Amino acid sequence: MTWDEARRCARRLETALDAELGAYAKLAASADDAFGGGRAAAVGERGLSAQQLAAAKAAAIDKMLAELDAANDGLKAALASAAASPGVPADPRAHTAARHASVARDLRAEYGRLHATVMAARERAALFGGAGPAGRDAPSSEAAALLRERGTLAASHSMLDDVLGTAAAAGASLLDQRGRLGGAAARLAAVGDRFPVVAGLLASIRRRRDRDSMIVSGLAGACAFVVLVYWWRK
Repeated sequence: MTWDEARRCARRLETALDAELGAYAKLAASADDAFGGGRAAAVGERGLSAQQLAAAKAAAIDKMLAELDAANDGLKAALASAAASPGVPADPRAHTAARHASVARDLRAEYGRLHATVMAARERAALFGGAGPAGRDAPSSEAAALLRERGTLAASHSMLDDVLGTAAAAGASLLDQRGRLGGAAARLAAVGDRFPVVAGLLASIRRRRDRDSMIVSGLAGACAFVVLVYWWRK
């Protein structure tokens, strides 16, 4: 492909893509209504469903973008060939090739934005019953079931994260309390080692605590025995 052929092809494709993107923008603007009603009358295309029209326009735009990339590659190849020949000015052609490449990037970015809008509207229509004449009264589609399942899993994960966070906080608090009690016991033991009177007092406290524990255990056992005898005799 020569330079002039590639440039004419690029201009023609850019003009055609502008027109196609304009029509696709109209479809994107009314995508929610079009997919919800199932007809494409809002954008002037009768006889096709909204999803069929969107797919057809997307396929046409994809094809033209691929052809535009090929034309730009042809411009780069012609530019490289011209640069290899002595006496041929390359700077104006390089600027022209860069401008066409920039236009192609802008067109592709605009198409990506519009395509994302259309696909989001299509997903919303599928979630709320699908597009088509019977879509409003039809049961939930498989995509809707998957979306609901994903929402349930996300909510479950969030609840589990909250529970794990609470458990981790409680564990940290218990470890902190354990450390404080261990430090207090160690300090009391150190004081008892230095002062025999304090050691004797601590030993007396431990003996009394053990005795109280034995008394409480004996009383609990006696009460349990009395209750068992009462139920046995009853």
